[in-house]
Amino acid sequence: MKPTLVAIAAAAAALPASGTAPATSAKLFHPHDIAVGPDGAVYIADSENGRIRRVDPATGAITSFGGNVGVPVSLEVARDGTVFSAGVARGSTPAGVWRTTAEGSTIIANGQVNSVTVAADGTIYVCQWPEWRVGRIDTARGIIRTILRGAATGS
Repeated sequence: MKPTLVAIAAAAAALPASGTAPATSAKLFHPHDIAVGPDGAVYIADSENGRIRRVDPATGAITSFGGNVGVPVSLEVARDGTVFSAGVARGSTPAGVWRTTAEGSTIIANGQVNSVTVAADGTIYVCQWPEWRVGRIDTARGIIRTILRGAATGS
C-alpha cells in the first residue's frame, strides 16, 4: 500500500497574526518546519510571517501560537507542550532560541541557530552551522555552551 500525503495546511499568502481558520485554507508563507505536540497538535514554523501556527487535532483549526519569534526555521515540542524554536533575526527581533507557550514567547538564548531539539531530560540542544558547532543552552544564563565544534574543512 502506498503512503498517502494529506494536506493539513496550505496556500501562498499571509495568515493574519491572530484569529482562527480551517488549516486547509490557511495562508502560510514559507513554512520551514513542523513538530507534533504531546496532545497531537501540529505546530508549523510559518517563517516569513514570523509566527508559530498550531493546528488543533480535534477541530483542524489553525491559530497563531505565542508571540513574534523572528523568522522561525526549526521547531521542537517538549513533553510539557512548550514549543522551542530557532529563529533568524528580523527587524528589532533578535536571532536566537525562543520558548513559546499559549501565553507568549520569550527568548532564552541569543545567537544564530538553525536547528533546535529537546532531550527527554529537558536539555535543549542547538545546531549553529555558521559557527560549525553543536551547543547546549544554559537556561540559567541564557547562553549557548559549545559541546562539539567542527572545522571549515569538514574534519
